[in-house]
Amino acid sequence: METLKYNLRKSISLLLFVFFIASFVACDVIDDEDKLIVDDKIPSKNIKNTVLLEDFTGVLCKNCPDAASVAHDIQDKLGSQLIIVSIHAGPYSSSAPEYQSEAGNSYLNKFYPAANEFPAGIISRKQVDGSLVHTNFKKWETYIMERLNSDIMGNRLFDFDMFPQFSEETNEIRIESTIKAYNNLSGVHLQLWITESGVVGNQLTNTEFKNDYIHNHMLRDAINGIWGEEIESMEEDSEKLLSNTYSLNDKEWDTNNLHIVGFIYDSKTMEVLQVLEKSLIEVEE
Repeated sequence: METLKYNLRKSISLLLFVFFIASFVACDVIDDEDKLIVDDKIPSKNIKNTVLLEDFTGVLCKNCPDAASVAHDIQDKLGSQLIIVSIHAGPYSSSAPEYQSEAGNSYLNKFYPAANEFPAGIISRKQVDGSLVHTNFKKWETYIMERLNSDIMGNRLFDFDMFPQFSEETNEIRIESTIKAYNNLSGVHLQLWITESGVVGNQLTNTEFKNDYIHNHMLRDAINGIWGEEIESMEEDSEKLLSNTYSLNDKEWDTNNLHIVGFIYDSKTMEVLQVLEKSLIEVEE
């Protein structure tokens, strides 16, 4: 019995000692420079980094289907972090002018005027490995991952979203775009494109000339002008709402396969800072 009382007194004393030490440590004063300061104006952890792949292609380019397959495989891995736009332009598209667009030809003339080798990929309009245009599509995944992990992708100055709507009555598309600045924002453009997937047509491959090839992510037109629209300077913590409309009355496109691609780019360097893609019509599964 005495042994039990002794052990009990010993346990209580030990607990009181531990509590005293813990209380003493908890009262330590932390200097201001050692405190963790959370800046809620930096939403990099809440916003996924995104990359735009402009895939310049053509019906007469026999290697382009392989490049499209590689791009699709990369997108399967990255999901919405990779947006693909297939741009039919240049001499390899001469047999299918219906796939070309004024905007697409303008981009080719701007970024790749020689157009002597297709497929040609541009990754967020930023030089990678010393070049803007990449004809070796087997390296696209490496370059895309480098872009995703680059410094600029971790220093988001704004957030961008868009909300497309389609009216069957007027056959018009309306896109509302929102921009929220987390710091002062200036010198940027908003670009809106319309793309179509599931387009069945001709395509040369490594083995044959197919007439039932399925083209996806095909650039159809620039909604708000070939080079988009300049965004007026925005102050820190400000928001902006923009609205654009586009008529489909003279188009023979499948509205169920149309997508809106929107991106913000640097007005001077043309570098794409953030890109999104939204279906025009959400098809129920």
